[in-house]
Amino acid sequence: MVIEATGPQDSCGSYGCFEVMASGRALVRLAKEKVEINKESLVLKFAQGNSKNITGPMITEAAHQGDKLALDVFNEIGFWLGIGINNIVNIFNPELVVIGGGMAEAGELILAPARKVVSKRALHPNKDVARVVQADLGNQAGVMGAAALVFDELKLMS
Repeated sequence: MVIEATGPQDSCGSYGCFEVMASGRALVRLAKEKVEINKESLVLKFAQGNSKNITGPMITEAAHQGDKLALDVFNEIGFWLGIGINNIVNIFNPELVVIGGGMAEAGELILAPARKVVSKRALHPNKDVARVVQADLGNQAGVMGAAALVFDELKLMS
């Protein structure tokens, strides 16, 4: 799903896809771009002065410590996450949107700006129904789901 027509090129060949604008990779890409302008960020300090070493957990930790650059990065990525969620809410009108994966471990740093976009942009009554929440299993959801499938198959075989 393209959410920013003039955004960076994604691995699929298109530009501004949801993944390239609102993922863990997008978070790191944007932080790397911003530390080139603001060398005083905790993010760069955590990366030992080398922007190539920047990781999502470093950005998250810097944001938790109040680093402006890291907070700005989360707000921007959260905005794009909200745009993507908004499209899904307007098309499918879900009651619940569950955000998982590694970036979801940042919790409200990423979810608050996303919710703000959905509350402003989603169509009525969708915006009054849809809740955006963090997955209980976080980054382990895929592994747990795969394990559950294996156990289900083993039960069927016995």
